[in-house]
Amino acid sequence: MTKKAKPRQRPPNMLDVARAAGVASITVWRALNAPQSVSSRTRAAIDDAVRKLGYSLDLAARSLVSSRSRLIAALVPNLTDSIFADTVQGMSDRLEQHGYQLLIGHTAYSIEREEAIVRNLLGRRLEAAILTGTLHTQATRDLLRAAQIPVVEMWNLTDDPIDMVVGFSNVEAGRRMTRHLWRLGYRRIAFASRPTLTNDRARDRRRGYEMALAECGADIPAARIVEIESTATEGAALVEALRRADPQLDAIFFSGDMAAIGALLECAARGWKVPQDIAIAGCGDLELAARVSPALTTIRIRGYDIGRRSADLVVRRLAGEAVPTSTIDVGVELIQREST
Repeated sequence: MTKKAKPRQRPPNMLDVARAAGVASITVWRALNAPQSVSSRTRAAIDDAVRKLGYSLDLAARSLVSSRSRLIAALVPNLTDSIFADTVQGMSDRLEQHGYQLLIGHTAYSIEREEAIVRNLLGRRLEAAILTGTLHTQATRDLLRAAQIPVVEMWNLTDDPIDMVVGFSNVEAGRRMTRHLWRLGYRRIAFASRPTLTNDRARDRRRGYEMALAECGADIPAARIVEIESTATEGAALVEALRRADPQLDAIFFSGDMAAIGALLECAARGWKVPQDIAIAGCGDLELAARVSPALTTIRIRGYDIGRRSADLVVRRLAGEAVPTSTIDVGVELIQREST
C-alpha cells in the first residue's frame, strides 16, 4: 500500500500574524513597512508572532502592488575587511529603522564587476544605490543616472559625483601621515598600497604621499612605491624585501592597517625594533591597531559614520525631503601611537 501524501501546509500570511499578535492586519503592515509608525510594545508583539509563525514578507508581491521594492543596494570591494563591515553595519542600522532591505554586492575591487552587479540589481526595481569609491565605468554612471534613483558614492570625495557623496579626502590622509613621519625625522619613507588602477582611495593616498614629500623637497625613488594586496602576509613579505633592498630605509607607510600589522609582526619575528630600526604606519585604525605591540600609528577612518550618513541621505531623498548638501566630508584623524 502506498501512503497518501500529506496536503502541503500553506505558508502563514499577514492575517495569521495579526491574529497571533492580537492586532489588525493594517497594523502588521505598518510595523513591517514603517516600524517607526507603531509603538515599541506593538512592534514587539508582531515581531514575536512573525518569529513563531515563520512568516516571510513577500517582497515581490508587495513591490507589484505598491510599485516600491524598498530594496537598497550597497556595493563594497571587500567582505572580509572589518572597516567595510562597520560601514555596512552603519547603513543597515539606519535603513532598518525605515523598513528598507539592504542588499550587498561584492565588487572585489573591479569596476567591471561593479557594472555587472548594477545592471543586475536595477532589474530588481532597486530604489537606491550606495557605491564604494568614485571610480566607475562610464556605463555604470550612465545606468544609474538614467535610473533616476538616489545614488551615494562613499569613502572618497569628488568634484564630479553621480549624485551624492559621503567620504573624506584620501589625498589629505596620505599627505598628513607622510608629513607626520617627516616631522618625526624619517627621511627614507616607502609607501605601499593596493593596486591604484581601479582603486581611487589607494590612488589618492599615494598622491598625498607624493605631494607631502615634494613639499618637503625630498626625492621619491620608484622602488619606494609598491603595490600589494592589503593582507598581513603581504605586509610581512614587503617589510623584509624593502629592508633587504635598502637597509637605510627608515619608515613604511601602508595604505591599509592589516598589511602594516603584518609588517609589525614580521619585524618582531626578526628582532627588528620598531620604531628604532624602522617605523611602521597604517591607515584605517582597525580595532587590532591599538592592541598590537607596538601599537600602530594610523589614520582613523569613521567607517560606521560613513555608512550611517550615506543611508540617511538615501532615506531622506526617498521620503521626498531636500538634503542640505550633496557632499558630506567626515574628515580624517591621525592617531599617533608607538610604531612611529
